[in-house]
Amino acid sequence: MTNTGGKRMNKISIKEARDLYPYLRKEKEFNIFIIGDIENASDNTKFIDIYIDGDIKNPDGILLRYYNYFIIYSSGEMNYKQAAKIIRDWGKAKVLSGKESHVDKIKDYLDDLIEEENRMYFSAFKEPNFTSSDYKIQKLTPENTEKVIQLLNKIEEFDSRNDESFISGIKDGSKRCYYLELDGHIVSTASTSAESKDATMIVAVATDKRYRNRGYATAVMSKLCSDLLEEGKIPCLFYNNPSAGKIYERMGFRRIGFWKMLKFKS
Repeated sequence: MTNTGGKRMNKISIKEARDLYPYLRKEKEFNIFIIGDIENASDNTKFIDIYIDGDIKNPDGILLRYYNYFIIYSSGEMNYKQAAKIIRDWGKAKVLSGKESHVDKIKDYLDDLIEEENRMYFSAFKEPNFTSSDYKIQKLTPENTEKVIQLLNKIEEFDSRNDESFISGIKDGSKRCYYLELDGHIVSTASTSAESKDATMIVAVATDKRYRNRGYATAVMSKLCSDLLEEGKIPCLFYNNPSAGKIYERMGFRRIGFWKMLKFKS
C-alpha cells in the first residue's frame, strides 16, 4: 500500500547525501542521475535539493531537484503525497522522471500539472559491439557549445532540455558531448549526463534530419561508449524510438526496465 501519511520528507545536505551511496547502488543503473548529481556537486551547490523519506542509512525514498527537474526513487513505499507537495511548492518544475513503477505511484497527486507522459525503455550497455569508422568524432569544448545547441534546437524531442545545465556541465567536466562535423555543420551528436565513477547516462543522441540513416549516430555513439568503458563507466540510456532502439541493441545495449517522464504544464 502506498504511504500517504503525515510524515514529512526531510531536506538533507550534499554532504549528508553521500551516505546514500550504498542504498542507491543497489539499483545503480536506475539511480545514475541521483548518484552522478551528488558526486558532481559541491557542498554549496545551489541548483540541487535532496529530500529523503525515513532514515538516511536506509530511506524509504528519495526526491532530488536538479534545476527545475525532479528525480524520484524508492526501494519500497515512500510518502508520494509529500513528495508531490514538494514538487508543487517549488512552483517551477518542468519534468519529473524515474523508474516507471515509482512515477506511476506519484502521478495521481500531480495529475492537474501534467501536460505529457512518456514511457521509455531503459537500457544498459552489456555486450560491446562497436562499429569502426573513419569519421573524425570530436569532443565538445565550452567554446563550441552553441554549435550543438543549434542542432538540438531543430529536434522536436528535445524541447524540454536544460541548456544552462548542459553548458555548465561541459565547463565543469560533469558532462561530455561528442559530435561529427561535416562541411562546417554538426550533423550528429551524443552527450552524457550525471557521470558517476562507474556509470553514466547517454542523452541527447541526435542527427540532423538531412543526414540520417548514414551511420553517423552509430559512429558518434561507438566513440563515446568506447571511451566511457575504458574509464570503467557503464553507459545507460532510455528511448521510445523503435528505430533508435535497434541501433542501440546492435551496439550492445540491453533493456533492463522502463523509465517514465512527466512533463508539466508551463
